[in-house]
Amino acid sequence: MKYLQIETDLFPETLPYINDKLKSCKTVTELGITALDSISNVIISAMKIRYLHDNLLIKNYDLIKILASFDIENDKSIAFSSIKITPIINLDGVYYFAIKTLKARWHSIVSLINDNVNFLSSKTILEEFITFLNANLR
Repeated sequence: MKYLQIETDLFPETLPYINDKLKSCKTVTELGITALDSISNVIISAMKIRYLHDNLLIKNYDLIKILASFDIENDKSIAFSSIKITPIINLDGVYYFAIKTLKARWHSIVSLINDNVNFLSSKTILEEFITFLNANLR
């Protein structure tokens, strides 16, 4: 069923995942629901990781990964309601324009970390912080 086209320059690694999900849809309704779910998953994973990486002063993959996993159920709910299904969906447009509410939430996390960058620049403290987050945020 080919009623929906997903485009992106920023997130090409996500296209196989989305297209895989969409190709098994048998009805337009199923296609819409699957598209919303798949794109919401891309928002709370790839887009959130990109946002955190681009805005955090500390470029630590473990920190970004654990912060990206924080509050994913609420993020997914907001992401789901931010997407409008049209025949062509541009993920870059979703990232730059449709998820402003999510970016504001993510920015509060970024600000908290960046405001404490001097404290967290110690490798030992950063590792302890990541261990703490891992134990308490999942």
